[in-house]
Amino acid sequence: MKTWLYSFGYSITAVDRAGNESLHSRTVIIRYDGTPPLPPLDPNGASPTRLPTFTWVAANDQATGGSAITSYRIYRNGAFVGETSGTSFTDGNAVASGHDIYTVRAIDAAGNISGPSRGLDLVVDLDGPILDTVSFPAQRTVGAVVDFSVTPRDALSRVLGAATWDFGDGLATGNKVTHVFGLPGTYVITVKAADALGNTTIVANRAIRIVTPPGGIPPSVLRMKPVKNLSLRLLKRQRYVGVSVYSDVNTVLEFTIERGGVVVISRTKRVPAGASRINIPMPRREIKRGRYRVSVRATNADLEAVRKFRVR
Repeated sequence: MKTWLYSFGYSITAVDRAGNESLHSRTVIIRYDGTPPLPPLDPNGASPTRLPTFTWVAANDQATGGSAITSYRIYRNGAFVGETSGTSFTDGNAVASGHDIYTVRAIDAAGNISGPSRGLDLVVDLDGPILDTVSFPAQRTVGAVVDFSVTPRDALSRVLGAATWDFGDGLATGNKVTHVFGLPGTYVITVKAADALGNTTIVANRAIRIVTPPGGIPPSVLRMKPVKNLSLRLLKRQRYVGVSVYSDVNTVLEFTIERGGVVVISRTKRVPAGASRINIPMPRREIKRGRYRVSVRATNADLEAVRKFRVR
């Protein structure tokens, strides 16, 4: 390769008004370098990335102009983005996701600029996964199982794990989950997903309305304490069987007393949330000695409690 490196010697003389010229000064040698250095080699960086960072092999000017490399200029998609004296660069001004082509040019001490390096294609991902498939019903009743689903996707990097949900009264993790709301109201649903680079997307502009079912809110807990055995004499005098029940919500309960598999009496009664003492009236003609079975059932839920007692 032909190089344009010349050495020139310069000296200075002084001339007076009479035309007399002095002796020459000391000669100064000045080199002239008009040859650009070779382009930097092998630009390399991690991709995809949130912060584009890459390195390259240092350019060498000894085979060309010989005036040494002083800096490197970096270009993103052909536009100048920075300059450095080292062999690495971080582009802190990337603002959009997508493919960016980076090239590097070397500059020598004479100001000659090399041709561009090989283009380095870096995928820049500044956005979280896309959550355009969030699915759940607009309305359900209290106590019903509600299905929620989402399919996070990311065109530039890998989705990290499953989505997380906040229902307003509970949390869950998974792309397909279920939840049961215990009280009526309107609940804002939040779903969040992240990619492997740490970019996060949150959708929190959707809501579900939870309404009271026609039969009221079904209980989730129904208990009855043991029923004491009774004497026939006492039962004839008081003419009722006392039971203690517990329900976690206000509800309607059906009480049934059987003897020998035959229903003696059945009564329905609304009870408040918590513990209640209920007296079940006994028909006079059905007050007899024997083994009895008393049951309590929620009228709007598949819950039942059973106890047995004897009349002697």
